Amino acid sequence: MITTVDIIQFSYFVPSIILLIIFVIRLTNEMIIKRNPIYNNNFFPLILFKSYSDIILMISMFFCSRAARMNIMGDFYKENDGIAIYYYIIFEICYTNIYGVSLLSGLNTFIALVYPLRYNTWFSKKKIVVSLTITFFVGSIYGIAIAFFHPYYRYSESIKGYIITFKSVDVIYCAIAFSIVINIPIFALSTIMNIISSVKFAKYYKTMNVKNSQNVSMFVYTIISFFTYLIVVAYTFGKILNFVTFQNDLVDSIAQIVLYWNIDLMTFGLFYTVLFLCSPLRDLLLFKSIEETSYNNATSSTNINERLKSQQSKTLTIV
Repeated sequence: MITTVDIIQFSYFVPSIILLIIFVIRLTNEMIIKRNPIYNNNFFPLILFKSYSDIILMISMFFCSRAARMNIMGDFYKENDGIAIYYYIIFEICYTNIYGVSLLSGLNTFIALVYPLRYNTWFSKKKIVVSLTITFFVGSIYGIAIAFFHPYYRYSESIKGYIITFKSVDVIYCAIAFSIVINIPIFALSTIMNIISSVKFAKYYKTMNVKNSQNVSMFVYTIISFFTYLIVVAYTFGKILNFVTFQNDLVDSIAQIVLYWNIDLMTFGLFYTVLFLCSPLRDLLLFKSIEETSYNNATSSTNINERLKSQQSKTLTIV
């Protein structure tokens, strides 16, 4: 059954996914094919990786979950449990990518602020690639493990549509184990790093002229990403709690709607946030010339190298 909420979500889904695809094509071209030095830093690869992951997640979610919930294809989903299996594998991979990128963004900022002299050693492009590869494989292992608990489409009377659930109730133990091994450590580590980074950045912000720097924009993005990640963590533990206690069909349906909003926030929300904060990426999507982008990038970044050298420290460079 199509609801007002579905219509609202669809109204921004279509233009947002189109813009995201255009953005990924443009950024891939500039970073990988043209090797444009404007986009040669340790932050943009994280954005590009996350954007690819977001596109796959959002398209898969729309056709495999949202369309089933709206019941626009009759009994099609009822007879195709393979789609549910595919969806959960992709979902867990992309969901883990969100966790990983959030952690790496926080780590990027933390090292730049706390250990600036070791930044190039600890956060080199090679190590970024290795970290993202590990993130992908962790998500793949978890997604494949979830598939063994037999996800399938079940008709829900409360929403007049299909939701994905599991034939084996033991899936909850897998989810709890993943939360203990992955979610909780990432949550704890990200919280500690972001608190320390906030204190350090406040010091730089007050004592040095970095108010117009891209470093400020990227720091703000990292903090916003962290808070959106906290929302997802809260949802995950809420879903586990419902499974352990109530196991209510209506609560499951509401949780599914909340999940859509959470994912939209972590994907489209952060996409628009980084465009708003980062002029080179915004110029890229607006098809501005290289000359314009170079000028905007130069004027939006403050040269604080000499100020930091006077304090026997390395230049504050988050991006």
